[in-house]
Amino acid sequence: MPKIVLLVDDEHAILDVIKSQLEYEGYAVLMEQTGEAAIEAVRNIKLMAVLLDLGLQGMGGFDVLEKIKQIKPSLPVIIVTGSHNEIEARKCYAMGALEYITKPIDFKYLKNVLYML
Repeated sequence: MPKIVLLVDDEHAILDVIKSQLEYEGYAVLMEQTGEAAIEAVRNIKLMAVLLDLGLQGMGGFDVLEKIKQIKPSLPVIIVTGSHNEIEARKCYAMGALEYITKPIDFKYLKNVLYML
């Protein structure tokens, strides 16, 4: 069974960097650039985890996190964001996020988080 990780970010360059790192580690990677598309993927695909940016255009990351947790409460969601904001981080954890990681991503740390799933 492939370990499928969904990446959700509206910056294509960031998606490409994360995708290449995760594929190198043996994960299958799906990429979406909108919250709506991410929610469809969560509904229709058996995922291991979601890496979610908060700063999405249109439907924002908090709304996407809330929807994912309604659809699949046990699905691990790792927030990957450009801003280190303690209030945002606490809100994400309160909403059910597994982890809050800031960009630039420490891939060794991310690898360890995913390994524990």
